[in-house]
Amino acid sequence: MRFRLKKMLRNENGAALVIVLLIATIAMIIGLSSAQMALSNTKFNAKERQYQAVYYIAESGLTYAKNEIQHIVSRYQDVKDKTTYFQSIESEVMTLNGKDYKDFEPSFGEKPKAKIDMVLVDENDDDNMREYKVISTGYIGEHTYRKVEQTVRIFWNDQSKQIHLPQSMTVFANGTIDLSGGASIKGDAGTNLSGSKSIILDGGASISGDIYVGENGGSSSIDVPDWYNLTNKIIPLQETVILNRPEFPSYPTYDLAEDTKIQDGNYVIKNGNLSIEQYWADNYTLQLDRDMAFNSISLSSNYTLYIDVGNSDRSIVVNDLDIKNGHIVLKGTGKLTIYIRDEFNMGAGSTINDSKSVDKLQVYYKGASLKLDGAQKIFGTLFAENTDIIMSGGSGFIGTIITLGDNFKISGGNSTISQLIYAPYADVEMSGGGTIIGTIFCKTFKATGGATVIHGKNEFPNLPGGDLQENNDSGTDWEFSPIKEIKNQ
Repeated sequence: MRFRLKKMLRNENGAALVIVLLIATIAMIIGLSSAQMALSNTKFNAKERQYQAVYYIAESGLTYAKNEIQHIVSRYQDVKDKTTYFQSIESEVMTLNGKDYKDFEPSFGEKPKAKIDMVLVDENDDDNMREYKVISTGYIGEHTYRKVEQTVRIFWNDQSKQIHLPQSMTVFANGTIDLSGGASIKGDAGTNLSGSKSIILDGGASISGDIYVGENGGSSSIDVPDWYNLTNKIIPLQETVILNRPEFPSYPTYDLAEDTKIQDGNYVIKNGNLSIEQYWADNYTLQLDRDMAFNSISLSSNYTLYIDVGNSDRSIVVNDLDIKNGHIVLKGTGKLTIYIRDEFNMGAGSTINDSKSVDKLQVYYKGASLKLDGAQKIFGTLFAENTDIIMSGGSGFIGTIITLGDNFKISGGNSTISQLIYAPYADVEMSGGGTIIGTIFCKTFKATGGATVIHGKNEFPNLPGGDLQENNDSGTDWEFSPIKEIKNQ
């Protein structure tokens, strides 16, 4: 009996099966846990994508409302009475309240929409401004939504009190205009000064159009050599022309761009730095499906960066934009705004937005100086806060330049086609054959060595900060604040 019991205890038949079953059970538990985790991650990622998508829907609602408001205000630019002006605009603007914007493709099996709400914030009848709050709520289905808001200010400018400069004005300075060495202004020129030597013409210099001087000025305000035959019509201004200081906007805050790999696992974006300086990064397309921030954007070796904004207006905030030798090309129907904090460098034959569509690009720059001294070309609007600008050596800017800096120098065959150079605090100097096609407003103007300013369109762009001067022909203006998200309660 005892022998058989020992034999039974030592019998290992079937032990392998038990071990196999145990291992299989453990593997099954691990597999089910992994599958559950993967399913949870998939659901989380889908939910996260949906949450991000609904923000873009809400943002698109604001863009729609913004465009509608701009069109409404533009329709009443010829209204002469302030009360009628604001009442007419308000009656149309408030029709956007409660409107659903549905121009979206289906997303996550649902038809997205953005609900617009308009709130009148300021209605002081003695004020020349009305302020509205635009709220857009993006929906995917009924339960997933996010809200964003933006403030719009609509201004009234009393046209009856405005001083209207002629459309042919080519150069207007708050101070002196000094032309020598064959320099010329092809069009009208003017100054607020009325004393002697307010405008100096010497060494073959010329102004082809009428000359405007201060209120009490006349021919004695123009200093010319004895041999010079001054035949221009000289017109005293009725009032001093005020060149307003546009308010430089506060920079928005965006999330840093995510790390992105391309060919062979190489990073094109790493730690907020977008680098197009290796062959494998050439012709990279940045899909700008949201507003982004970067520490730096750099290009070299004649490489190209494409930025696709799609059909929405997008913005980038970057600390340093360094284009040693490269090209930034815009794609899509929307507009791009670039906010540069610290450094803005361009070298060689670099270009930005070489598409001739200058209205698609706005650049804001906080740096102290900007030097373009090669064959660089920028197509768009540049608003530089307190920046001194030097353009030489064939560089060019096609569009509008606004600077609140003290110095603006153009030389060496530079050719700039600009609807406007607005530098109310700057001494503008041209030399060495530089040419400007457009209109210049400045503190003082000096040109030598065959430099030429040829009259072009003096249209004033819509920028944050209101009108650039008291004498533009439009009695309207608007200003939009940065977009802000309203957290769901």
